[in-house]
Amino acid sequence: MAGTPLGKTGRASGYGVVNFAEGNVGIGQAYAQINDLLGATGHGLLNVKAGQFDIALPFLSHSQRVIKQRYYAQSQLGILGARDRGTVGDESEAQEFYNTAIEINGQMVGEESKDLTHRYAVGVFQPQGLNPTNNANLTNRLGDPGFYATYALNFLENFNIGAIYKRDVVNNATLGVPDAKKALDKFGVAGEAKVGPFIATLGYFRSEAINARDLQNYMGEVLFIPDKQWVVGARVDHIDQELAQSGTRTTAMGRYNITPSVFVQAEWRVTDGLNQATDQLRGRAFLVALF
Repeated sequence: MAGTPLGKTGRASGYGVVNFAEGNVGIGQAYAQINDLLGATGHGLLNVKAGQFDIALPFLSHSQRVIKQRYYAQSQLGILGARDRGTVGDESEAQEFYNTAIEINGQMVGEESKDLTHRYAVGVFQPQGLNPTNNANLTNRLGDPGFYATYALNFLENFNIGAIYKRDVVNNATLGVPDAKKALDKFGVAGEAKVGPFIATLGYFRSEAINARDLQNYMGEVLFIPDKQWVVGARVDHIDQELAQSGTRTTAMGRYNITPSVFVQAEWRVTDGLNQATDQLRGRAFLVALF
């Protein structure tokens, strides 16, 4: 079920995905949304969404990425989407992670194609970085919710710019206070341009850290889509942290669409730095069938 409108007017809609990856079955994005609380029906000026979904920008999100390699902004900084609970740089990338959240969102669409379109979202979410402590078998993530806000502007149909802010909450155990927590401010800005068969994306993201050594990330990606069958792309993802070795991950990919819902894809990536003695080179292939 994907974006299914309910009722005659589409006042409510739902979305749900069941994933099967590496022998495991799990729920991906799954949420319900009440539409058009303000304004005319179908305009989407004010909506309310609740469930498990991707917190990101409309044009840049981990659930929509073509290059399957995770963004550093997700796996290391936890700004785009969510990362595996309590871990950084999870190895397996078949399984996706989403935030459970309640969100107010909407859009203001221009009447002409050259007009500006504004999209916004504000919400609270359950932080993924809270783990059970020695004094608790279960973690109350509702007791320390995170907060986020996003804004995106589309102009001339093919150009997007946007910003995202997150106030995340993580464990910060100290001597005598094993259940202590800390709020971390995170933000990012990004832009996308579609010119002919090319789609180019640039992004900058920054996150506070528990040890006061902030993380920052620069990302650039280009996709070349000459026809309906082929996609070729490359991404350069750079991360650095104060008083630590920086790292750069370069990824190249090629995809062939066998049918509109079945494709094969190959990726090669080189990781340089991040306290590694030698560059890390890896490759992998996918066969993906959507049904």
